[in-house]
Amino acid sequence: MTSPRISIVLPTYNGSDFLSQALDSILNQTYADFELIIVDDTSTDETPRIIADYAKRDKRIRVIRNPENQHIAASLNIGFKTAKGQYLTWTSDDNLYRPTALAVMVDYLDNHPETGLVYTDWTRHNVIDRTEQTMHLDMAPADILNGCIVGPCFMYRKDIAQTVGSYDSTYPLVQDYDYWLRFYLKTSFASIPQDLYIYRLHPKCLTERKRQQLWRETDLILQKYIPLYVERFPELYEQFGSRCRQIAYLRHPSTTALSDIQQDIGRRATYRFLKNAYRVRANPLLLKHMAGLGMKYRVKAWLLHLKGK
Repeated sequence: MTSPRISIVLPTYNGSDFLSQALDSILNQTYADFELIIVDDTSTDETPRIIADYAKRDKRIRVIRNPENQHIAASLNIGFKTAKGQYLTWTSDDNLYRPTALAVMVDYLDNHPETGLVYTDWTRHNVIDRTEQTMHLDMAPADILNGCIVGPCFMYRKDIAQTVGSYDSTYPLVQDYDYWLRFYLKTSFASIPQDLYIYRLHPKCLTERKRQQLWRETDLILQKYIPLYVERFPELYEQFGSRCRQIAYLRHPSTTALSDIQQDIGRRATYRFLKNAYRVRANPLLLKHMAGLGMKYRVKAWLLHLKGK
């Protein structure tokens, strides 16, 4: 029996509100050579019944139920561990593929062997006010350090994924961004300017409920990867050299290093940098250095300290 060309992993936890629509959008693709691996993360609503019903009707579906709640990164790793496809992707239980999404992405990867990952445009649909916006990322793939350029519709090669490793559960809200940063160190990306996906914004959406935590995690992974990117792509030093010095300071705080940063970006921006770093790390030395910027910033540092108590 031949293996499917594509493996799709769908992690879900109590996703019954939109799950049926998400499954229909996958099973009705014009490209049919895929397996769908559903990882149920101990759902307690109607999700298990919906999954069982669909699995009975379509042999391309395989179901894994976690014995205990693992969260999204671990569920993705569990699903991909069993994947048989040459190309990999994953989707959410509240989003929808356009009918030709898989066909377009497979065709691109088949005809561009130098590309390891491809991503597409998508529609952002707000469930509350029923507004829609077509999303297109005009950034080049090398701009990945400025933001997560890979949208919610993507596909990548399994052989490269095996060298990149697993999704990191340390970053539950940005585990995908962390993964793409690692992926881009191994291969090239390409963007397809076609709207092939519908991404729902709704009150239960995890990233909408925990946006401050999302920013915090993003800052931490950029501190991790920017030095690696500057080493791998020396042409980025001019753009990110100042950020590299900031990261070096966070690893070994010193007034000399802080003085260099202040010369790079000025006193006000240095204060913002120290404030954000303090919120993430809660290191009192950062407050001390913040106070050293001048009387105004000494007062701000004290107020920030009081607010944190």
